[in-house]
Amino acid sequence: MKTFTNLIIGIAGFLLFTFNLKANDLQILEVTLNNLDTVNHTAHISVRLAWQNYWNEDNTGGNHDAIWLFVKYSVDFDDWKHATLSNNESDFSATAGIVETVSDGKGIFLMASAGDTSVYITSTVDLLWKYGTDYVSDTAENVRVSAFGVEMVYIPEGGFTVGDSDNIYGGGSVYTFIDSTYTNPVLIGDTPAILRQYGSDPNAGDEILEEGIMVSGSGGIDTNGDGEIDNSFYPTGYNGFYIMKYEISQGQYAAFLNHITANQAFYRYREENYGQMRYSITGSYPEFYAEYPEVACNFLSWRDGSAYADWAGLRPMTELEFEKACRGPAAEQSNVYPWGSGEESWPVYGYDYQLEAFGTEYEQISNAIEEAPNLNFTQVMFWNNDTLVEGPLRCGIFAKSAVHKNMMETGATYYGVMDMLGNLTETCITIGTSQGRAFTGLNGDGYLGLHGEANTTGWPLWINNDMYGYGYRGGHFLSWDEAMAISYRVYAAYANNPNELRGFRCVRNRSN
Repeated sequence: MKTFTNLIIGIAGFLLFTFNLKANDLQILEVTLNNLDTVNHTAHISVRLAWQNYWNEDNTGGNHDAIWLFVKYSVDFDDWKHATLSNNESDFSATAGIVETVSDGKGIFLMASAGDTSVYITSTVDLLWKYGTDYVSDTAENVRVSAFGVEMVYIPEGGFTVGDSDNIYGGGSVYTFIDSTYTNPVLIGDTPAILRQYGSDPNAGDEILEEGIMVSGSGGIDTNGDGEIDNSFYPTGYNGFYIMKYEISQGQYAAFLNHITANQAFYRYREENYGQMRYSITGSYPEFYAEYPEVACNFLSWRDGSAYADWAGLRPMTELEFEKACRGPAAEQSNVYPWGSGEESWPVYGYDYQLEAFGTEYEQISNAIEEAPNLNFTQVMFWNNDTLVEGPLRCGIFAKSAVHKNMMETGATYYGVMDMLGNLTETCITIGTSQGRAFTGLNGDGYLGLHGEANTTGWPLWINNDMYGYGYRGGHFLSWDEAMAISYRVYAAYANNPNELRGFRCVRNRSN
């Protein structure tokens, strides 16, 4: 490999490239590549990062957050490709935190050490790149690498309930999940259970779950109601998985556009959305940038969001995983939000929030409500001085702004996932249609199709306007409060064109 030196940093090595990529509480400060091993066809990638607001209950698989760290590389200034890392934990080291590898080598997880009580750490992570596996020659020239970090939350293995027995507030009257008696929510556990969809959704055609679909927590689902589990790969939410702590930000999506091909970016970017409802991505390939990089990215279609997931080595989440990440293991409660149930947990109506540091990485609220949920939904207003602000807010804004850092005031879920209700919709694989029930749950491989589309086997595809494999959960900034109840499924199997309300959040299987 030819030596490549970054003249700004001034550090010589056989190859070096640096990006400063910031997530909500994560900064990748420097990326260098060195220690070429032409016998084993490997090289080391050193990533220096800074991270704050993390937690780890223990080292035995309990709830914690983590960074999904992955690498793209380019040879002789050609297209960016996904780097295959070692899956052996002994090949990695970190000056702070614990490295967890994955079998497909598409990245690694970095988590805080159990009991770490600091609020801010810097860490240099040493990654082993198996460049020979990626068919990169020992004599390749001008090899560049770029590292990306996505903050994730681990949802532990275990049973949980879906649905709502309350037919008034966000429950049975809006196509909730109901058991075989049509009266009770459903426990998703190792014992197979019958899951019915209460109500009639015209967008699902004849795929209404009137006959019931059998769900086994660790075993998969029955796709056609014949009583036999026939998709053992379907993610039911029972097995442990990682979920993005925040929705895809505009800065993350702009970085994605710059690291695919020009033709792929042409299909994944729509210039006409710029300036609408806080959508701030502008520029041209390969220099797209977001004026509001920390704001959640709206106008994301299924094709856009699933492409990001595939490119990042992640995958879309199912609506069962959505409910698990929101509810936790608690038993069913009527009209439930992640922070509680019943009228006492409702958001405050008609409140005027005041924004500070508008559009910056420090955007926050100066007058967050105490002892009540803080949410971005249609029954409150946000002001930047005297200007009404409409659209998504900075990812995780309520965690920063809340007076008391509890579930209610931050709007967090049981496991600490932010903005699952309100802000932008959560695009989910539906269990309400045959296309959704065919989902394989495979993680993305880092590569896209010619037109920038996800091409992982078993993911719903947009073919001949066939859009019945996914839908929306969790509400958005124009939703009413009842639409944000966890059980609300009116749009769970409703797929349409992207608009200012649509966001995306990815997940990944822990096992591979």
